[in-house]
Amino acid sequence: MNNHQGTSQEKPSEEPRIPRSALFDVFRCRSSQQPVVEEIADADTAPIEKADRRFEKEGSDSTSWRQKIWRKLLRPMVQPTRREFLRALGIGAVAVSPFVAPTILSDILTENQYDPEIHEQLDHLERRYGCEIQLGLKTPLGVIGELTLAQKKAALTLLKSEMAKYPPVYFDHCGYPIIVLGNYPHLPAGKMYPHGDDVYLAVNIENILEYGRSDSSEPVEATFHHELEHAADLADGRKVVAKKRGVSQGEIEPSYDLLDINNPDWRSLNTDPDPYLNNPLMSALIGIIKPYPVGFMRGYGTANPDEDQAVTSESIIGYAEGDFSDPGDDPVAQKKVTEMKAKIYRRSGGLMDEQYWKDLKDGIVNEDYWDKRITA
Repeated sequence: MNNHQGTSQEKPSEEPRIPRSALFDVFRCRSSQQPVVEEIADADTAPIEKADRRFEKEGSDSTSWRQKIWRKLLRPMVQPTRREFLRALGIGAVAVSPFVAPTILSDILTENQYDPEIHEQLDHLERRYGCEIQLGLKTPLGVIGELTLAQKKAALTLLKSEMAKYPPVYFDHCGYPIIVLGNYPHLPAGKMYPHGDDVYLAVNIENILEYGRSDSSEPVEATFHHELEHAADLADGRKVVAKKRGVSQGEIEPSYDLLDINNPDWRSLNTDPDPYLNNPLMSALIGIIKPYPVGFMRGYGTANPDEDQAVTSESIIGYAEGDFSDPGDDPVAQKKVTEMKAKIYRRSGGLMDEQYWKDLKDGIVNEDYWDKRITA
């Protein structure tokens, strides 16, 4: 079924197909504006956090012994998490006072983060993709999104499924963004933002238990792909600037300005020389009234080239198994889908090819899929 002009009419019995994600775009529209970044309270731990991420990013085969030393021995001593601190304190309390120990141990047992299933999932995803994953923690945006145990499990299950749509090398190209999943009442549906040498990718999952992946209009999983495209676009810009300056990509600090590097090429795909409103809120409202304007995969793409690319990627990956990914008979939208697939092909080292798109639509792309293709 097509969603663009020039396509066949839908059956009368079907409900109007305005995706709920169009409503969420009203909140997401704030994501194109640079946030007022607050200082992180634990700024003095930044070197330690960077060292931890560096060990994650390096190859698991050559650094596994260092990762184990850092995770199991050094990090708990120099930067204990609340859970690690409580665990150590509880063990010490057992030796000091049988009256104090039960209270502390009770705190350990009720600590959501201590759930073994959650830690097994986190460890697996971080090792496989090299990205640090935070669940409801404070971010440089200064917001805290506390999650229940059920929300954390549902979020990680969803994240595992959506990350598996990419080969691990794709996250290398994106610069290993820090993925933050939280319950953010005052945050857009998603947010990609650079902070120092890092790129954060925040996804609001406050409705995950109510909707989960029950229908293709729920934006949680699509938002992840939307924000990941912003991170990939930024990485593309870093690569271009690094090449011009004759330096390594790591020497170019992430910034929103890098999103504009490739915009002229993307603009050239439009028939109208200037089809963008440069007003995210207005584009979000247009997305509600007219979800699929001519030349765009979604109404929100009319905001600017950055959002146009993000909604195109979101449509063809986040909604691949449905009909939201079909540009129909719209020639401009078709060109944008073709160009986005070419970008993704280059970023993935050729792994996300034409066969991949067929397999993705058939719903057979998962971790085993990539393990077989990479080792074949």
